[in-house]
Amino acid sequence: MATVIALCGLFSMTAVAMDLAQMIDFKIAPQRLATALLDFSHQANVQIVVASEVADRRSAGLNGRYSIAQGLTALLQGSALVYRVINDTSITVGYSDTSQTLTMPGH
Repeated sequence: MATVIALCGLFSMTAVAMDLAQMIDFKIAPQRLATALLDFSHQANVQIVVASEVADRRSAGLNGRYSIAQGLTALLQGSALVYRVINDTSITVGYSDTSQTLTMPGH
């Protein structure tokens, strides 16, 4: 059974539909991937749920203006991990599981 850790932006108190194209100036130093994803969640104001696969992986960091989708893709590059939007406010990070199809509510 995988351990799941929820990372969320502390100031995100209201539910707002996620816009993966929203551009954000990210300043995330090279560090453990779990910590980089926490920084990402704060800066992008999104909730990120990570599975145990994230463990002690490292991230090269992320500096510059990226959309939420581009930023997550860059942070996960070379890790064999993927992200999925699971609802209007949350994203999961873990191994690709082609046996599951996720749909957003209302779609």
